[in-house]
Amino acid sequence: MKRTKKAFTLIEIIVVSAISAVFITTVVMLLINFRKGYSKSEYSGILMQESALLIARIRTDLNNAVDKQIYSSENQLVFNAYNNTKGIVEPIVYSLEKTSQGHIITRKEGNEKARTIVKNNVASLTWQTKLDVYDTKPIPVKRLSIDFDILLEAPNVAEKNFRLKTSIFPARLNKQIN
Repeated sequence: MKRTKKAFTLIEIIVVSAISAVFITTVVMLLINFRKGYSKSEYSGILMQESALLIARIRTDLNNAVDKQIYSSENQLVFNAYNNTKGIVEPIVYSLEKTSQGHIITRKEGNEKARTIVKNNVASLTWQTKLDVYDTKPIPVKRLSIDFDILLEAPNVAEKNFRLKTSIFPARLNKQIN
């Protein structure tokens, strides 16, 4: 009886190795692309959340604004607002400040310490007050608005910038004006 050894040939080993290398390379590339996509979408979500929280906070403060004087400059938005917890009118100051890591937006209420609202993601910010007068009969109607244009960017991430443009119409101030 003749015994034969069964083994793989060199050609079979090379073919299996090549197929395995292609498969492993494909899986690794898919995982790398998935991770990059996840990081980008995660940071986009953070930028949208920060801008939404900023606008919501400013909207709440402006709805509590009590006098018609709103001062806006390139770096500040200042107005007086009613503080529900203290029961007094206090100045509210929103500031755009440059730091070593980027621009931040802070909020200061009365004599309290300024608190950072958006940290190191602000590429640009403009806020502008506008008073529109509508010629209605018998009395012209005035409408005050604050226009915001915020551009947020992800530092150190190849991510598309996030821009938010909106207008806020402070209800209490518009009632006082008319």
